[in-house]
Amino acid sequence: QWAFTNSLLAVIVKPEGEPLLVELGSSAELSNAVDTWRHSFGLPEAQQQAGLAIRRQIWEPLLSHIADAATILVSTDGPLGRIPLGALPGKEPGKYLLEDHRIAMIPVPQLLPALVNDATHTATSQGLLLLGDVDYNSETPHAAGTAATERKKRRIGQHPGDLVDVEYESLPGAAEEVELIRKVYSEVPGNKATDIQLLKQSEASEAAFRENAGKFRHIHVATHGFFAPVGAPAASSHEFPAQMLEFQARGFNPDVLAGLAFAGANLQPEPGKDDGILTAQEIAFLPLDGVDTAVLSVCESGLGSSTGGEGLISVQRAFQISGVRTTVASLWEVDDRVTQFLMERFYRNLWEMKMSRLDALRDAQLYLLKNPQKVSELLRSIKRPEQPQKFSYVSPFHWAAFTLSGDWR
Repeated sequence: QWAFTNSLLAVIVKPEGEPLLVELGSSAELSNAVDTWRHSFGLPEAQQQAGLAIRRQIWEPLLSHIADAATILVSTDGPLGRIPLGALPGKEPGKYLLEDHRIAMIPVPQLLPALVNDATHTATSQGLLLLGDVDYNSETPHAAGTAATERKKRRIGQHPGDLVDVEYESLPGAAEEVELIRKVYSEVPGNKATDIQLLKQSEASEAAFRENAGKFRHIHVATHGFFAPVGAPAASSHEFPAQMLEFQARGFNPDVLAGLAFAGANLQPEPGKDDGILTAQEIAFLPLDGVDTAVLSVCESGLGSSTGGEGLISVQRAFQISGVRTTVASLWEVDDRVTQFLMERFYRNLWEMKMSRLDALRDAQLYLLKNPQKVSELLRSIKRPEQPQKFSYVSPFHWAAFTLSGDWR
């Protein structure tokens, strides 16, 4: 009698020589270890052991082949899509892979030739599109003192066939974040205020984003995101009706089970009109070939569902399929002030210091990792009394959430 077990394989492709195939063992064991690690992001002891177990299973078998490679491009699938590799234990105790290597993700390996061929990409001339401070209860811009819309609110729990079964709350931190990024961009010599467009409140609609996204070189989106895994409860606090998960298990397109929330997302959907939800499937068909970077400051926007060999199905991959050169996306929600600081340092590195995309993000993450007093200061600034006043160690929760995928240069 035959017994089948889902196993992991790694294919190593070097600049020279033939590809190498390395067996990495049970997928179920890895998935369990990832779940344990995510429970408290590598802390305390049980989660530390889970991180070491993941390293032993998927990284140490590769060391003899990758040696001391400075830059490593990785395309993951399955449970590895739920953990940032840079947060795994490094070669020395108390260190992380982020400190050992420059690690960039490639969402679809077939995209690599296009990424390295600069001749196939021409960036748009306009500068920065910002979307944040979204009014989820309004669908269209309206004059002051008038009703935002005549449409009724979505009746949560009453329409199990709907894509979204949650009410989205406003995000004050997102409003501060996009204003900060606008300031950073404006301070860069040569940039002009007219190069920036901000979509907020009821103007942050699906239609406005579709119309404008392809015109800008940089896109920054700060809003709610959603994700539902195959045959399991929703991965975030945004719960999905059981019927939707059943549809997915029966072959329902998983690309509609991940996406972003825009203006009007809390309103009752109307046939043939925008519902305030831009799914990964819709994003993938947007004409974004001229976009250099898209930063998705969205709760769990980088998560994806591994389905039938299709690879990682997620919002992040959808943006790159649509033509975006590089995406930066989050695997979990981080405190507002910490996110704002990380984003400010990333953009200053990118626009002022002229660092590569990967180095710009890595430097910002390393700064948080190595400066626990700064993280403590940021947490105190948002009045989190449950957080310690000072600590000497920074959990990956605070610095590792964002991953870069695509062109790392």
